[in-house]
Amino acid sequence: MPFTLPGDSQKLRRETPILYGINTLGGMIGAGCAGLFFPLWLGVRGSFIAAICINLILTVVCVTMSFFIKSKYEESTEDVIYSHAGQTLRSKRLLPRHLFTFAAFSGIGTLALEVLWTRMFSLVLQNSVYGLALL
Repeated sequence: MPFTLPGDSQKLRRETPILYGINTLGGMIGAGCAGLFFPLWLGVRGSFIAAICINLILTVVCVTMSFFIKSKYEESTEDVIYSHAGQTLRSKRLLPRHLFTFAAFSGIGTLALEVLWTRMFSLVLQNSVYGLALL
C-alpha cells in the first residue's frame, strides 16, 4: 500500500497511526539488531559499516521520494471554507512547508525526550549495550 500525503482528513486519520507504527517497529528492530545481534554477527567495525550503509540507502530513498511528493503537491494559499454549527468559517489552507516545520519541531522535541528518558533509565538500569538496546 503506497503512502502519500492524504488530501482529506479521514485518510489522514487512518494512515498516520500506520506510519507511526511502522516507524516505531523499525526503530525497535534497528535498536535490537544494533545492540544484540550485529556485534556478534559482524563485529563492531562491521556493525558500524552496516549502519552507515543502511543510513545512506535510506537517505537516497527518502530524497528521491521527496521529489515525487513535492511535484505532486503544490503549495496553495487558497481559502478553505468550513461550516460548523451553521456558521461559515474561512481560513487559509495550511501550507506543506508549515507541516514540515511542525514535524521538524515535533521530531526535535521527541528526540530530546528520548535522550532524557535514556539518561533517567541509566540511573536504575545496568550501564551496558544490552540494557540500552532493550530499553
